[in-house]
Amino acid sequence: MREEFYELWVHDDRELEEIAGPFIRREKTNHWPLSYIEKVTLRDGRVFVYKSQNALASVEREFYEKMKAPFLLEPFWSGLCANCSIMLLPYVEENGASWDEEALHKNVSMINSWIQGFHGMPVFFDFSTPDRFALIVEEAAAILEESGNKNASPLKTWLWEKAPLCYQDEQIGNVHGDLSRSNILMKGKEIYCVIDWQRPMKAPLLLENALAFRLSGFDASRYGKFDAMAQAVLLSWYAIAWKKWLPLNHVLERAKKLLGEFNEGNF
Repeated sequence: MREEFYELWVHDDRELEEIAGPFIRREKTNHWPLSYIEKVTLRDGRVFVYKSQNALASVEREFYEKMKAPFLLEPFWSGLCANCSIMLLPYVEENGASWDEEALHKNVSMINSWIQGFHGMPVFFDFSTPDRFALIVEEAAAILEESGNKNASPLKTWLWEKAPLCYQDEQIGNVHGDLSRSNILMKGKEIYCVIDWQRPMKAPLLLENALAFRLSGFDASRYGKFDAMAQAVLLSWYAIAWKKWLPLNHVLERAKKLLGEFNEGNF
């Protein structure tokens, strides 16, 4: 094994050949502090994605081990190495589908409906009740206050006074949590597969739509209180990630920026 940036471990060439077979090339395609991704081309023409992730910050390997559906990839190989979950997944070429807000809403709602059929889905965040949601968001607020940011009181007020409204008469179920346009791969106008299941959630279902709009750069205000919930989820992820796995300045600054936007939103 060789160590990449921020304690991510990757198979060396000999080890990779043992699990994948003889290959022509391996090319790094993405590298974040929590994941490292390569495109691996085998001599027999098959192409795989090699993905190494911090095992504590992702449930994707466990997800693929348990969940099977027509729109999910099936790993060729997966395992734990040191502190990393590592998978070999089929490579899927993105087709550069054009997205507008209505197409995103339609496809996210369709995927949301599909994954309610998953039973026993691993989740990274359990937001299935107001109290469980509050526990995580309050942890994030405390982290930001300890870091020198004293403006978490509007978030905490909203958390107890308005966040419970997101649970009234709203179905609780499985939520992907990261359905940006880049994670829904299309063939023509049809969904081919959904990728990046690192941090799925149990939560009110409309949170999925609000998160997808925010992550895709669209205005999520049409989802009202769920837009506020999406902001709280995102800033919590960055604050907790900074505290537990990524003590990097830009991660903390992202959490603070999202908190500032939340405070200015008058939720």
